[in-house]
Amino acid sequence: MLLSKRFRDGLARGAAHCRLAETEFIVLCACVAAEPDGLSQTGLVARLGVSPGQVSGLVERLRQAGLLEARRSAADRRRQFWQVTSAGRQAAETVLNHLETWASGIEASLNAGAAANLIAALDQLARAIADGNSGPAVLAFCPPRQGAA
Repeated sequence: MLLSKRFRDGLARGAAHCRLAETEFIVLCACVAAEPDGLSQTGLVARLGVSPGQVSGLVERLRQAGLLEARRSAADRRRQFWQVTSAGRQAAETVLNHLETWASGIEASLNAGAAANLIAALDQLARAIADGNSGPAVLAFCPPRQGAA
């Protein structure tokens, strides 16, 4: 719980450098990862696991800030995809640089063996999540609950 809170605090501080909320930064990252095509709002809902209404508000705020732009699908003009603008890409890069500096401070406090083990475990977790098999992998990283057999 403490690790999650500290990570979210670090993420919030990084995002604040660009006047972004954490979830706005995550939307930008999702759209950067989907370049060059971008993501539909349905795709963002699926990728982020938030409500369609929340995604609608997030993309509208980012559009008004000039960080996202909507493009119509060439195959189906009724569909639109959200793409990061150059300003949005710069904002995401600024936040990522801040997070990298923050993470480097944490890494510096670990000995080399602990840092390597942590990186290997996080890589394993990321691969499991990307493969859609995150249940057991995530549980392996959770401490046992009180009273659990």
